[in-house]
Amino acid sequence: MHLKTVAIGVVGALASASLAQNVSTYYNPIITGFHPDPTCTFVPELHNTFFCTFSSFLTFPGLPIYASRDLINWKLVSNALSRLDQLPALAFLVRGSTSGIYAPTLRYRDGKLIILTTLAHQALYPTNYTKWDNFIQTSDDPYNSSAWSDPVHFDFPGIDPSPFWDDDGRVYLTGSFDGKSILQAEIDLDTGEVFGPLVPIWNGTGLPSPEAPHMYKRDGWYYLLTAEGGTRERHRSNFARSRNIYGPYVGDPVNPVLSGYLSKSYFQAVGHSDIFQDALGQYWAIALAVRAGYSYNFDPYNSIFPMGREAQLTPVKWPPGEWPTYQNVSGIMTGDFVLPQNPDPSTVPEQGEGGLSQANDVVNFEPGSSLPAHVFHWRLPVAKNYAVSPEGHDNTLMLRSSVFNLTSFDADSTRGLGQTFVARRQSHTRFRFSVDVQWHGHLTREQNEVGVTALQDQAQHFDLSVAMLKTNGTGAVAPHIRFRGISTTTYRLPERFKYVDEVFPLPAHLHGQQVRLQVEAVNTTHYAFFAGRGGCDEDTEMTIYGYTRGNYLIPYYSGVVVGVYATSNGKWGEGAFKTYVSGVLGLNNSAELGVIPSTAQNLVRRIKPDRAPQQIDKCEKDLEAAAGPKKRIDTARISPSKPPFRPPGISRTVTTPTKNTTATTGHPQTSAPSHGIIERNRKSLESEQAESESGQVSIAENVFGIVELGEAILCQVSMRQWFTLKRVSRSIRGLIDGSSAISRRMFAEHSTEPSATRGAISPLLIGSGERLPILHLFDTGLWSESYYAMNFYNHSCFLEARIKVNTLEDLQNLQNFAPMRLEGSWCNTMVLNLPQQTYLEFYVDGRLLERSISPFMNLSERLRKQWRAESRCEKAMISWFRSAIVSLGYLVGELWKRCKEILELNSARTRKAEGRL
Repeated sequence: MHLKTVAIGVVGALASASLAQNVSTYYNPIITGFHPDPTCTFVPELHNTFFCTFSSFLTFPGLPIYASRDLINWKLVSNALSRLDQLPALAFLVRGSTSGIYAPTLRYRDGKLIILTTLAHQALYPTNYTKWDNFIQTSDDPYNSSAWSDPVHFDFPGIDPSPFWDDDGRVYLTGSFDGKSILQAEIDLDTGEVFGPLVPIWNGTGLPSPEAPHMYKRDGWYYLLTAEGGTRERHRSNFARSRNIYGPYVGDPVNPVLSGYLSKSYFQAVGHSDIFQDALGQYWAIALAVRAGYSYNFDPYNSIFPMGREAQLTPVKWPPGEWPTYQNVSGIMTGDFVLPQNPDPSTVPEQGEGGLSQANDVVNFEPGSSLPAHVFHWRLPVAKNYAVSPEGHDNTLMLRSSVFNLTSFDADSTRGLGQTFVARRQSHTRFRFSVDVQWHGHLTREQNEVGVTALQDQAQHFDLSVAMLKTNGTGAVAPHIRFRGISTTTYRLPERFKYVDEVFPLPAHLHGQQVRLQVEAVNTTHYAFFAGRGGCDEDTEMTIYGYTRGNYLIPYYSGVVVGVYATSNGKWGEGAFKTYVSGVLGLNNSAELGVIPSTAQNLVRRIKPDRAPQQIDKCEKDLEAAAGPKKRIDTARISPSKPPFRPPGISRTVTTPTKNTTATTGHPQTSAPSHGIIERNRKSLESEQAESESGQVSIAENVFGIVELGEAILCQVSMRQWFTLKRVSRSIRGLIDGSSAISRRMFAEHSTEPSATRGAISPLLIGSGERLPILHLFDTGLWSESYYAMNFYNHSCFLEARIKVNTLEDLQNLQNFAPMRLEGSWCNTMVLNLPQQTYLEFYVDGRLLERSISPFMNLSERLRKQWRAESRCEKAMISWFRSAIVSLGYLVGELWKRCKEILELNSARTRKAEGRL
C-alpha cells in the first residue's frame, strides 16, 4: 500500500495551519467489545469514508465491516461472511475461540474493497498446512452483506495474509509462516494463484511469533510492519525497512514502535496494528489492546478483561525518509492531530445494515424483520432453528432447541446438528442483558432448557435458565431455575477448573408466566444472574440466583458474548421443543447504570445500583434448611461466624430462593460458595467429619465419573468404531476387548444402591444412547472419529482417536492426528484436581509429534525408542495400552476407595441423625 501526502495547494496550507494550532481529544477504544486483529483502509471515492474489519473466529455472520467518517463513531454496515455456503468448514471447527477467522487485511483497489484472511483449523497438527485455509473476498458495495463475493481460496502455509501493490503493477502477498518468519511471493488476487517461491524476508526481532505483516512504500523504502511477542503481555508492533521488496530488511532501532509491556497503562497487550491516511494526509494506526491494567504483565490469565482485545486508534508521525512514530495508546488521546470531522454520531454513513457500535439497543423482532447485523451464532447456524415473528407470535424470536448444549465441542450444522444460540458482544464494562422467555406449554420434557449466558467459549461460560427437571418425590418433571457454569483453562494455575450447577424450584408466582432472565455486570469484576417475571416493565422485581468473577471468563483470542440458547441437553434429538423469546439481545450500557462510559481514561466507577437485587446467601442456616432426602457434602462451606462474600455493588438486601434438593437433574446437588463456583479440594476424611453433618453426595455421581474417565482415557468407544473402518491386528483388538471385560468385572463386584445407579452406568464399549459418532474428513483418505459423549453434568467430552501405528510412514502421514484429548472431564478435574485435558506423547525417530502431558501416566520416554523401529510399532501400541490399563486401574481403585469412604461417611451421618430423632 502506497502512502503519500495528499494535502496540496491551499488545502495543504490550511491543513498545516490547523495541525499546528489544533489540540484534539478522543477516547479509546473506538470500537468496544472483542474486535481483535484490526485492519482499516481509507476510501476517498466513497465520501472520505474509513472502513475496518476484524477477526471473528467461530462467530457467524463473520468479518464485520465497520464504517466511519470521523474515526470516532463507527457503524456496522455489513458482514463479509453472511451466507451459509460461503465457508462450509466453519460449521464444524473445534478449539473454541482459537479456531475460525484470523487476522484479515482490508484494502481498497480499483473500486472494490478486498479482504485477505485465514480460516484456521487449530485441531490439526501444526505441520499439516491444510490447517490454514487462506482466501480472498471482494465487494463493490461495502454497505451490503450480499455484495461480498464467495471466497477465492489460495495456497499459503501460514496465517495473516496481506496484499501489496507495487509501482510496476505487481501484487505481492506477505504472511506469517509457522510463527517463525514472514514469507512473501507474488499473487493474482482474481484467481488466487501464488507465483514463484515463498521467500522469507524477515524473522522479526527475536521474540516469538512474528505475524500480522503489512507492507507500505514511501520515499523509495519498503516498510514492513509486523506484530511480535505472542498474543499476551509481550505483544507489540515492530517496523523494518528495505530498498528492495525482497530485502534484506533492517529493524527500526527503537522497536517496538507500539507496546504496553511492563507499562502501568490500563491498556495492555498493545499491538497488531495497521496504518492508513486520511484526506489531510495525516497518518493513523488502528491497533488492538486489552483493558487489564498493570497486573496483566505478570498474571495475564488472572486479570479481569472479559471484553478481550478491542480496537484502539492512535496518531502516527511519519516524516519523509524517516521511521514512523506512534503515540502511545491510552484511554484519553490528546495531541496536535485533526480529526477528519467533528465527532458526532450523525456523521456515520446512512447506508448499511447495522447500528452504531456503542449504542444501547433493544430488539423488538418486528414482523418482516430479520436478526440484526450485530447478532451472531456460534459456528454456522441451523437455519430452521430460528424465526423472527413467526405466525401467531409477533414480536418474538422462535428458538427450536438443539440436542447440543453450550459446552458441546462437536456441533455440525451441515448435518443439522448445531447449537441453538443467538448472541452479541459484551461492549461495555457494565451492562444489563435480558430475555423474556415464553416457556410454559413449550418446555414439557426432562432437560428441556432455555436460558441466557455470558460466554467466552465452550469451555468458559455461565448460564441462567428455565429447565425442566424431575423430582424424587413424584418423578414428575417440573420447571426449575438453573444456574450453571464452567471455567476450564490450561493457563490459569493452579485452579484450572471451576464448575457450578445449582437448581431451584421455579417460584410459584412465575408458573404459567413469562420469565425474565438477566445477565448484568454489577461492577467491574462480577457478573450477576437474575430471574423474575417477564412481560412487564423494567422495574419488575428480580431475584439473583448466582454470580461469578470476570476472570473465570478468560479471553484467549475473542471476548465475552451474551446471548440466549435453547437445548434438550443430549435428549430427545434435534428440535425437541420450540420456545419464544422477546425483549432479547438488547444491551443497556454503563451510562444507564450510573457510571461514566467505559471509554474514559481512568475509568473510575461510581457504583450506584438502580435497585436492590436479591442475594443468594450461602450461610450455614440455608444449608441446613436445604438438606432433604438426598443430602450432600458441602465442599466449600462458609463459616457461620463470617458474613458471606458479596462483590462490590451488590445490595445487602437478602431474599434466598429455596433450593430444590430433591431434583434429579443428572448432576450432583453440590452447594457452591457465594461467588458461584464450586472448588473441590482433597480434604481429609477427618476434616469432612468435623463439618456440618447435613450433607451427602451420591455414590452414583462418583461411579459415573469413573466410567466416563475410563472411556475417555482408553478411548474405547471411539477406537472400537475406528477399528471397524481400519484394519488392525487381532492382538490389539483383543487387548481392547480385554480391557473392557476387566472394567465390567471391576464394576460388577461393587454393588450400589439401585436409586443411585439408575441410568448412570453404561458398559464401556457399548456406550450410552446419547453418544453420537461424528466423522470429519481432515485430509484425503484420513478420517477422524470424534464423539459427543454426555457426561454426568450433561456437558460433552470431546474424544479424538487419531492413532494409526502400522508403519513409520503411517505416523509421518498422520501427524495431524493428534493424540486423544479429553476436555471437560468432571471426574478428572473435580475429584482429583488433575488437569482436565489428558494428552499422550508420540515420537518418530526422536521427533515429537505432539507436545503434551498426562498427569498420571507419561509414556513418551518408554516409547521414544520403540517408535523408531517400524517392526515394533504394534508392540509399542500394545505396551501403551497395557500401561494405560494399569494406570487406569490404579486411578479407578483410588477413586473407588474414595467413593466407599463417602458412602460409609454418608451412612454414619444418617445413623447419627436418626439417633437424634
